Amino acid sequence: MKVVATRRACATAVPVLVLLLALTPASPAATPPAKPAAPAKPAAAAKPAAVNPSLPDSVVAKVTTGSGAHREHLVLQRQLVAAIARAGVRMDSVTPKDRREFLGVLVDQVVLVARVKQEPRRWDHRDSTDWNTLRDRLVLRAALDSAMTDLNKQRVSRGDSALGPQELGIQLRDQFVREMAPKWNDAALVKAVSVFDTLPRPTANMSMLEQMRVAGVKPSVSAAEGALVLAESSEGAYTLGELVRDFSRLNPIYRPRISRVEDVKDLVGNALFESRLRRTGLAAGLEHRPAIARQLDERAEYLDISKFVGREVYAKIAQDSVTLQRHYAATKSEYDWDERASILSLIANTWTEGDSIRKVLLKPADAESLVARSTRAGASFQTVITRMSDTTLFDRLKRGGIGTVLGPDSTSQGWRTMRAMAFEPRRSRSYAEAEPLVKQNWYDVEGERLMRDLLDGLRRQAKVVVNEKALNAPLPATQVKVMR
Repeated sequence: MKVVATRRACATAVPVLVLLLALTPASPAATPPAKPAAPAKPAAAAKPAAVNPSLPDSVVAKVTTGSGAHREHLVLQRQLVAAIARAGVRMDSVTPKDRREFLGVLVDQVVLVARVKQEPRRWDHRDSTDWNTLRDRLVLRAALDSAMTDLNKQRVSRGDSALGPQELGIQLRDQFVREMAPKWNDAALVKAVSVFDTLPRPTANMSMLEQMRVAGVKPSVSAAEGALVLAESSEGAYTLGELVRDFSRLNPIYRPRISRVEDVKDLVGNALFESRLRRTGLAAGLEHRPAIARQLDERAEYLDISKFVGREVYAKIAQDSVTLQRHYAATKSEYDWDERASILSLIANTWTEGDSIRKVLLKPADAESLVARSTRAGASFQTVITRMSDTTLFDRLKRGGIGTVLGPDSTSQGWRTMRAMAFEPRRSRSYAEAEPLVKQNWYDVEGERLMRDLLDGLRRQAKVVVNEKALNAPLPATQVKVMR
């Protein structure tokens, strides 16, 4: 298990759930709640028993939960050190109180996982897909690494030089495709080119968002077109519909441009190569390798915890209008519109160009004209900053008032020159304006409270024996690197 912060951090910066769901190196399937607006009540510190001489120096605490063969759980010193490292805390700044708070979060994890393991698995389709996708990726990666290692050994044994991963991958793919000897359907290949070549292409004059939108457009085929077989091989038939599916799964950034039959063959070859690797990896039982099995177990545990906490904590949060309006009344100032300034801001490549812009902005009529012209052109130079977003800059503008011109100032983008066009004071949001913010804030705060109550209840049912000697042992002199 892994920890990302201390109990103290949990109370002031990160919700308990974020800490307790940080059990896997990467867990994109679930999105934990956002940071609560108010600190959660920290749990009572673990009450240590007398120092237990039977616990080795490598064990910080022993947690006994429930009954049965797997009721005893050890919290190791290396887990404590890893928790501190992951939180970004300097080892030489950790106090005895910090150690106990880190241990408290580790104990919270132990009792929560022990409770979740008593539950029947309740995965939905999304959870199963998430786990299967991870398994597929890990098996493919291991199979590819093994195949590349074997190929390099063969090359070296023949007196050839070893190749890098990219060159090896290409050689492997070509070798596997030759072995599978695909029989191509020329008419279907031509049809595939026509399907992909009609996709819109991003251009340099598009905005970044527009380029991303265009790159993300997926090809579409009818059922009859999708059934067209592009190639027959020892891996079976591969259809146009499968090609469209596999292409659409690619990150738009990495999608190749397909405009020739050879481009289609390359994509089909990649798919056949992947299919062979997957089959080889599963047949070899690669998913049972200790490193892969551990990652799969961690992901399964993460999904189990997510389901349990969703049902036992977040599903119990009242969302009725009376509750939300009561919370709004108690926290009304948290939703205020911040004091803001409307500014005209331009970036120049050189200080001289920036100074020329400054002279234009000093004239109110010229500044207003610039705003109007840029707005009509669809690229307004006018923007808004708040006191919270840039306190120093806001205060500089506010001291000068409307019409203040600043710059040219050197920034990472170039020489910035700006003029203060208007100011708006801080003001309250009505409930109607703030309702989405109120819902999120209430969800976070109440979820944190219920989560803390759940953990405290589980802690009361457990017995925790702390090895004070191991807990207070010297920490590594240098910061430990933690794999994420």
